[in-house]
Amino acid sequence: MRDLTLPPRHKTFLTFYLPCCLIFVLFFIANDWLEKVIGQPDIVEIVESQDQIAEAFARRIATSDQPTLASFSLLIPAESPHRLQKFAIVTPAQADLSEDDLAYLAAQNWLIYEEPNTQRWELYLPGKSPDQVFEFVFETSSNQLLSSLATLVLAVLCLLLLGVLLWWLLDKIHNEFTVSSSALDNIAHQLDMPISQDKAPNRAATRAATLTGKIRYLERNLQKESQQRVRHYDELRDLLHGVAHEFRSPMARLSFALDMAEAEQPKPAVKELIEQMSQALTELDMLVKEVLNYSRLEHGVSELKREEVSVSETVKKIIEQQQQLHPQLFFEDLSADTTIIVDSQLFHRAVVNLVRNAARFAESRVRINCQHHVIGFLFTVEDDGPGIPPGKRARIFEPFTRLDPSRSRDSGGSGLGLAIVKSISTLHQGRVEVSDSPLGGALFTLRWPQK
Repeated sequence: MRDLTLPPRHKTFLTFYLPCCLIFVLFFIANDWLEKVIGQPDIVEIVESQDQIAEAFARRIATSDQPTLASFSLLIPAESPHRLQKFAIVTPAQADLSEDDLAYLAAQNWLIYEEPNTQRWELYLPGKSPDQVFEFVFETSSNQLLSSLATLVLAVLCLLLLGVLLWWLLDKIHNEFTVSSSALDNIAHQLDMPISQDKAPNRAATRAATLTGKIRYLERNLQKESQQRVRHYDELRDLLHGVAHEFRSPMARLSFALDMAEAEQPKPAVKELIEQMSQALTELDMLVKEVLNYSRLEHGVSELKREEVSVSETVKKIIEQQQQLHPQLFFEDLSADTTIIVDSQLFHRAVVNLVRNAARFAESRVRINCQHHVIGFLFTVEDDGPGIPPGKRARIFEPFTRLDPSRSRDSGGSGLGLAIVKSISTLHQGRVEVSDSPLGGALFTLRWPQK
């Protein structure tokens, strides 16, 4: 035999909802009885027929200095089929009446006109002065209002419908809680943070309390994990700084020794070796600076100093520098003469790295463009070089990443240029993307919001 026992949540719902319905029904019956016993207030005149309405309205005009639509509506009882729709005070010339009708009104009479084939009728009453005509428009219902019993039945049906809806919502919310709780258990299992029985609320607790307990438990563990990662990043940053600074001391001694050796006027072969060693020290010094800059950007040490920057002036200076290094290339500047609000030094650094990267692998052409929008701007740098395969595009923004021989260290650079661009974009709450260029090479796009 099927078990018809209601779940606890349904019992709680019925315990709360059924008494509320009973109180509503009793209140409805008591209110209807009081209306019948006590009756209408004294200011409300019981009128039903058109003539009775006209007579009551005429008395209201005579006794009131500033009659309103609400004051006239109060004269019509709720059970009357007539409803006042419009009220206006016009002059005799504005009233749509014949001369005979106006003369009839002037004799302190009223006029009633019924519109054919409609439930509407009009009432005209004279005002206190000869230049006033009161115009009323009524609508008559062909059906009487529902009786008190019928209204009560309708109210009960509405309550039943509301109860069914609330019952359905209760089940839906319960199912959502169940799914969310299971999802939290799966997340905790994947994060290797199982929610043990001593961490979760007891079985007697509600579903909401159980779900809240699991969320708080995961939040505490995720916060601990985040703090551990922050400490790890801080230690890594300190390590990078320490290694970089330790490099500089022997580099300075080597540079001094090379200067001393060069001052002794060595043989041509030795002099060439000294020049190669000096160039290697210069590259090593540049690498140390890049590592320090990347560490500061990646770990949020640098603070943004936003100011207005002219895009065209920044691009023009960078192109002049790169044109001297790559005279065989054609640099095409399509950027608009506009200003943006960014950190000028970091924006300059990001553009330099992108243009330098494009010039390093371009065959003959580099194109630069900037489009300014309401919510931000798009800065693009593209070239006609070998391009970047789709499967490797995400890796190029990682530090010290080399994809293939065409983009090897022999072409120059420290391997941190694009990683620095990504860090600068992140600091500006933007992003950098790479795709195929119409020129045949790579297309780098900066998407930064405008603050």
